[in-house]
Amino acid sequence: MSESLLPCQTSEFEQALDEAGRRISKVPVTISQIWDPWRCPAHFLPWLADGLSVDSWDSLWPEHIQRQVIADSVPNHRIKGTVGAIKRSLSSLNASVELQEWWQTGGVPHSAELLALAHENLDPQGNTLLTPKLQAQLWQTVAATKPCRSQIQFSVGVMQQSSLALGAGADAVSAQTGQWHQHYDFTFSPSSTHLACVAQSLSVATPVMHQAIDMQLAEAIWVASAIATTQFQQVVMTTV
Repeated sequence: MSESLLPCQTSEFEQALDEAGRRISKVPVTISQIWDPWRCPAHFLPWLADGLSVDSWDSLWPEHIQRQVIADSVPNHRIKGTVGAIKRSLSSLNASVELQEWWQTGGVPHSAELLALAHENLDPQGNTLLTPKLQAQLWQTVAATKPCRSQIQFSVGVMQQSSLALGAGADAVSAQTGQWHQHYDFTFSPSSTHLACVAQSLSVATPVMHQAIDMQLAEAIWVASAIATTQFQQVVMTTV
């Protein structure tokens, strides 16, 4: 007995379509997996992003960023136009957010000051962490999430942290720090670039700023029966 439900007067072309449809229906596809951003096959992620109305998308993003953006799409749409939605959207791109509204700064009503600090270069072809493409993507995310009437002064920066640890096993230890070099090659178009350095727990020599940032740390450190840890934090910001 035939499994087809087509009437007997159907054409050969219609019968061929019916047969093809029966074969496709037997292909093992787990629909729940396809719609799950954490279990969906990587090559299906762009289509899943479109199906869940992701506002900002780039197929060159790392896979974990793509999945996070997709997973946050529906919750962000529920609170779109709020401070929480802006922070959550930028957090999906692995960026820290500092936002102050007009009533906190005494500014014009419906305005805000927003600082986004990137922790990761999302473009594998980028030569620096803070690329023009990343800046544009961060702003695109803000523009798609903020209220239409709001005017935002948007600043983009980079947050990097490193640590230096010294362990003492005797009553008194004398240590001399070496040199620490880090080179930033910024090629983005916005002009104003600032560097802020913070040292905690131990005093260090004052750095000198040049186009290529070169920090000379040559301060003698004395440790007595303890473990000393110095953390250096660099924040590079540009206003767009």
